[in-house]
Amino acid sequence: QIKMDSNPVLEISSQVENYLHSITDIWDDIGFDHKERETRKERIVELVLERLEEIRKEERNTLKKLHKSIEQNGEETVKLCRELCLEVETPPENISTIQLEQQLRYKVNELRKIIAERRKKIVELQRLEQELCERLQEDPTNIQKPIPSLEDLQFLETRIRTLDQEK
Repeated sequence: QIKMDSNPVLEISSQVENYLHSITDIWDDIGFDHKERETRKERIVELVLERLEEIRKEERNTLKKLHKSIEQNGEETVKLCRELCLEVETPPENISTIQLEQQLRYKVNELRKIIAERRKKIVELQRLEQELCERLQEDPTNIQKPIPSLEDLQFLETRIRTLDQEK
């Protein structure tokens, strides 16, 4: 278990040094000559550098994924806010990349919930209005929007109350 102190470079350097001393002791016990030791040291350096490069690539890939998610969720947030007639909020300036990605992803989920709730509400209101209109032999309103506005919902609620009073 490697415990990182406040300076990871020094900690890693110290750990590598400890491991190399241990490996060198093993080589002493085996009896490797100078040439074999150099070949093995070069291989160790090569392996460590390869692993560090893999880690760097993984971290760059993570950053690219975050940027892509930020772009997609940012565009989706703007689109959904427009469809819902809501103002697009500007995120704080001093926010980290991962925090921005999380906030945008959360915002998209919240906006999708609002849309689902409005669609569910309009279906229920239209059902009630349809029933009342059939009893009163009136034509129902025709709200055919992909996402009903709050005004649409309020209008339909008012219409239902009016129709209910008429029956």
